[in-house]
Amino acid sequence: MYGVNSATPIIQGDEIFLSSGYDFGCALLKATPASVQEVWRNKNMRNHVNSCVLLDGFLYGYDESELKCLEWKTGQVKWSTKAYGKGAVQSAGGKLILYGQNGKLGLAAASPEAFKEFCSFQALTGKDTWANPVLANGILYVRSLDKMLALDVRLPAQR
Repeated sequence: MYGVNSATPIIQGDEIFLSSGYDFGCALLKATPASVQEVWRNKNMRNHVNSCVLLDGFLYGYDESELKCLEWKTGQVKWSTKAYGKGAVQSAGGKLILYGQNGKLGLAAASPEAFKEFCSFQALTGKDTWANPVLANGILYVRSLDKMLALDVRLPAQR
């Protein structure tokens, strides 16, 4: 078994979310000046390559090859989908930017109610396109092992 911890911890106030792939799982810890206590631990989120994002009390991320939404306070799964395989997730404007392991790029609602995809397309081909999408100045950058794509996602009035 691998001892890989690729995902960056998420800290909110005095709480710390940790997640690791290869069937290890995740945990929410509460830190005080004197100690660290476990709030909950389970295998509902096993970040293989990239970290989750936290929005309005919910975590969105890839549990191995399944995109999931977890409640921060309880660790309970709100929804899941296998539509992207392993991948990376970013947030912008209250929405999720999804980038799957085979180059599928999509935009979805950041809602714990259900997975709602607004749009998606095959941005790049290949495999292991696990790099986080980057949004800067209205340009969305995605890459594979040997290619990179820059997409102007600004509204026409902003160009």
